[in-house]
Amino acid sequence: MENQNTVSQTSSDSPPPLPSANARASTQKNSSNRGCLRGLIIAVVALIALGAGILIGAALFFQDAHTWTTSRGGARIVEELVREAPGVRDKIAVIDVKGIILSNVSYDGAEAGVLRAQLKRAASDPHVVGVVLDMDTPGGEVTASDEIHQAVQAVRDAGKPVVACMRSVCASGGYYIASAADFIVANQITLTGSIGVIIPRYEYQSLLDKIGIHPAPYKSGRLKDMLSGGTTRPESEQQLIDRYMQELIDTTFHRFATVVADGRPAYETADDVKNAVFADGRILLARDALDYGLVDKLGYFEDAINKARELAGIMEANLVQYRKSYTLRQFLFGASENRTITLDSALLQDVKYIKPRNLYYLMPQLGN
Repeated sequence: MENQNTVSQTSSDSPPPLPSANARASTQKNSSNRGCLRGLIIAVVALIALGAGILIGAALFFQDAHTWTTSRGGARIVEELVREAPGVRDKIAVIDVKGIILSNVSYDGAEAGVLRAQLKRAASDPHVVGVVLDMDTPGGEVTASDEIHQAVQAVRDAGKPVVACMRSVCASGGYYIASAADFIVANQITLTGSIGVIIPRYEYQSLLDKIGIHPAPYKSGRLKDMLSGGTTRPESEQQLIDRYMQELIDTTFHRFATVVADGRPAYETADDVKNAVFADGRILLARDALDYGLVDKLGYFEDAINKARELAGIMEANLVQYRKSYTLRQFLFGASENRTITLDSALLQDVKYIKPRNLYYLMPQLGN
């Protein structure tokens, strides 16, 4: 009896039996599944939170109380407060004229339609008392430059002074635009001038002869392909083309000279400009342009702002800047097309947007 109790006591104090291998595997599998599910839920929640954050941030980025739409293509133009003058409602509007001047660009560059919309906005805003053109451009299309020039004049006609601030480069078509301003400020080592017109053209007939290619176009008239560099012509026909093209260049250059004469007190007529030493199209340092009466003052951006306030007759003003605002789709997915413009090869490679047969106010190295 005593032995039986002893055995019973010993049995009750012994450890429970270990689970079988199958049971252990099942437990580990369930634990692993729960861990994977938990990680998946956390990842999904994190992605949803990140997406919501991006959408909210983008919405806030594109939302602006001072946003309006241009008439051209529905482009959105945003006014940003750069510097606030407490208790003052007057504004000096800064408008960037940067990059090659074109009628149509994607993201970078001086697009005529957008710049005209910005200038129109400045002219119509009763609180804008002056405009500063922040310029860094080697020039561009003749027509685009002329359209922007006209828009600058419209701001002045609205009784609002315009000051041009030249940065590293403001040449050719850039100077065409700047000449419409009331006052021009430039850094002493700014490259400017290059007052002239160019039509890029390349002769490659010898190369085609070497590889056995001979153009044979069908055309409605003998001069339809007059700018082709791969066609052998009779001497009389080439002379006719040369005379015609020079007349076209001279007429356009006369327009450029007239614009400069109208804008710069040092020159009364277009002939005065065409007889000046810089009429050969040379590039000038701003310190030399000052001597020729093409620039009014050597200085910096702050000098241009101060001059705009002075011409507007005010002591203080809020400084605002206009920029083109991109759509949410562009912000999230980028541009639908990649349009790259490089200084040396733009006139050849990006022919969809920069056509070699267009007239250009460009610095010489861009046309060679």
